[in-house]
Amino acid sequence: MRLHRIVWALIGSGILMVITALGAQPPAQATFAPALNASPGDVVINEVAWMGTAAAVTDEWIELYNNTAIPIVGWRVTTVDGMNLVLNGEIGPHGYYLIERTDDNTVSDIPADWIGTFGGSGLSNAGEAITLYDAKNNTIDTANASGGMWPGGNNTTKSTMERADSAAPDTPGNWATNTGDPRNGLDANGAPINGTPKNRNSVSAADLVVHKSGPSSAQQGMLLTYTLHCENLGYIAALSATLTDTLPLDAVYVTSTAPYPAIVDARTLRWDLGDLPVSSGAPTVITVSVYAPTNTVGTITNTLVAASAVPEINPATNFTQWETFVSAPAPALELTKTGPALALPNTPLTYTLVVSNSGGIVAGGVRLTDTLPAGLVFVAQTAPYTFTQPDAATLVWDVGDLAPGAKGRITLTLALGGVTAPTLTNVATATAQTGETASATWSVPVQPNMQLYAMQPGNYGGSGESVALINLSTFTVALNGWCIDDNLSSTSRACFPDGAQIAAGQTLWLAQDGDGFSRLWGFDADWASATITRPASLLTGS
Repeated sequence: MRLHRIVWALIGSGILMVITALGAQPPAQATFAPALNASPGDVVINEVAWMGTAAAVTDEWIELYNNTAIPIVGWRVTTVDGMNLVLNGEIGPHGYYLIERTDDNTVSDIPADWIGTFGGSGLSNAGEAITLYDAKNNTIDTANASGGMWPGGNNTTKSTMERADSAAPDTPGNWATNTGDPRNGLDANGAPINGTPKNRNSVSAADLVVHKSGPSSAQQGMLLTYTLHCENLGYIAALSATLTDTLPLDAVYVTSTAPYPAIVDARTLRWDLGDLPVSSGAPTVITVSVYAPTNTVGTITNTLVAASAVPEINPATNFTQWETFVSAPAPALELTKTGPALALPNTPLTYTLVVSNSGGIVAGGVRLTDTLPAGLVFVAQTAPYTFTQPDAATLVWDVGDLAPGAKGRITLTLALGGVTAPTLTNVATATAQTGETASATWSVPVQPNMQLYAMQPGNYGGSGESVALINLSTFTVALNGWCIDDNLSSTSRACFPDGAQIAAGQTLWLAQDGDGFSRLWGFDADWASATITRPASLLTGS
């Protein structure tokens, strides 16, 4: 047990002798010659417990890390508020040096390399700069060089501030808070420390994360394309990183696209990624194409594994799988229908129907049926199949057997009949004797038959201008955005507001002046640009 004040009381002789050890000296150890020609970064400030421990806020400690192998006789660790620690001893190659404040019980289960006071009040929780000098007074490293708030550590949880990459400079982004995995060391009360004294920092690790996607189902022999993602979400580069993709059993490799060459060995693909830096938000993307097994019905699995030569924060994210259910080949009917963008009166409407089989086997006994809506009249058709028309609205083609990849085209000519709706919807359906079906829907708006019925273009008898609009269509027409004017280049015109409409066969009178129109014609206009006493709806504009 280490004591800093030893009291021996000689009761029998009445003599009391007190021996005080000041506690500002390093533990007994050998001395070494000062290192020569040390360079910045050879030794770094690796971890700082500026918040102390749960046992005592004054139990602060600092850890140095040797990126090489340098004696540190005469080196110093300082702060601007007066801390000046003169160090002794040596750090071995890639070794640690533990500096404990006050006594060697700060980290009770790990011997300190230096013990002493940290100036008058120790490290400030508000943040300050720490500087490491060599024996020649050269600055070798800093921690929190700006002197502002600490860029890592947590005073509430007493978690230390750790350097992520010992080979990288002192920047705020190179410091983080101990994650708790790993952690080591015990405080003065024997409780675990949220830090890593004389051990790898919890944040000095990479974190390779992989994702994989692909088809959830496929048929035997079908081409499958998988997409692989890999990125490093850790704190340091993932050295010598590799990706290994194990293909499903009996799948046949076709090709892959990647920023790295693929090493292919039977079912195994491997990519050497080199040193993968911390992700900037753009993961590595690789695609892999294979043919599904031709002798398997059921679930096949593709496995992706990432690895690197450095510790990982969460090794579980290095592994992922993708499952695809493979079924026996089946026909797959597809049907498309295209046609005009607008149905015009007295103008033929030409549609095209295409039926195809994208499946793996023959679709047998295919029949295509097109059901015409009210208002469309059959005129003619062209197709390589037997055509029948059971009734005026039903058109049928017996396509027969469709081989895999086969397709057939039908051209259909229709005309407008007694249209009762502003939009016509045409539905066609293909069916096979084996139960497969496909359908296609085509909708087309009908141009309404609207005419100017009468017009008073002058200001007659104070009535202003007026015009009558008649709907000769067999359906109601929405007038949203419709306007009237006597000059196509004019920007001043009278327009119907949203919600305006005209019923089939209805006539609407539009007046410039609703009051003057009523006095002259003896009845009210339906719409007016302006009215005071008469009940006409108002147009916008003039």
